[in-house]
Amino acid sequence: MKKDVGHKYHKNLLKTYLLVTFFYGILGFLDAVFFSRGPVGNINGYHYLATIAFFSFFFFSIIALIFFIQTKMPTITLVLPTYTIITKIAIVVSALVWASSLARAQVTVDMQPVPLLLVYVALAFSFFECSFSVYLLKKFSYL
Repeated sequence: MKKDVGHKYHKNLLKTYLLVTFFYGILGFLDAVFFSRGPVGNINGYHYLATIAFFSFFFFSIIALIFFIQTKMPTITLVLPTYTIITKIAIVVSALVWASSLARAQVTVDMQPVPLLLVYVALAFSFFECSFSVYLLKKFSYL
């Protein structure tokens, strides 16, 4: 059963957001696996690309959330951008706490592996992003 989500422009933005979220979730999954392998300080440019992708998706989620609210999209469409905004803030706060604890111990962040708890949390976040975006893509008959 096809759910009506409004004007064609609204549908296109929702579909685009869900597809971007799915692929960002896959990227996040790969990133967490990559970080679980050990220090990543010697990879040129990786941190810059990951940071740009992280903040771009964060701001895209804020814009999507505002758009979904203003255009009165179904309430379930608000779950994913809200979740994304909250989890990205939580990731930044936990990374800052981890980095500051290393700084107090006078250890460089580049030479320390990411704590496994953060890796597992990132994997769980990415799994939810992928699975819920696929669920919504199917719910609104985009797949």
